[in-house]
Amino acid sequence: FSFEVPSEDGDLKIVLTASMGHRAEYSISADEIRGSAGLIKEENEEPVSIVFPETSLVDLKEIQSIIEDTLDEKLKPIMREMIEIKKSQEDKISPTEIIGGIGYIIGIFGIIAYFLSRKR
Repeated sequence: FSFEVPSEDGDLKIVLTASMGHRAEYSISADEIRGSAGLIKEENEEPVSIVFPETSLVDLKEIQSIIEDTLDEKLKPIMREMIEIKKSQEDKISPTEIIGGIGYIIGIFGIIAYFLSRKR
């Protein structure tokens, strides 16, 4: 956010009102304004052209391969650990699976009992 400092002499009071009732006020003395006026750079009238060196696709591909290799190297231990966790979870039957299976069987018997009781 920017604004032009008024040319009038005197203190400058800045009031900022934001959403949800937030509000801030700040006063800048005339001395501070005059002191910082020299710091403001005046814009050049002449356009400045900047020439960037050309980058070839080979350089970008090399950089990309270096980054990929580094990431692969850094992530290898994490990937190994994730594979070990997955294997250990596949081999074991957890208590939640046992309780879930029992609940499933009880639910099926409950549905059968419901339909048998409706026929009578």
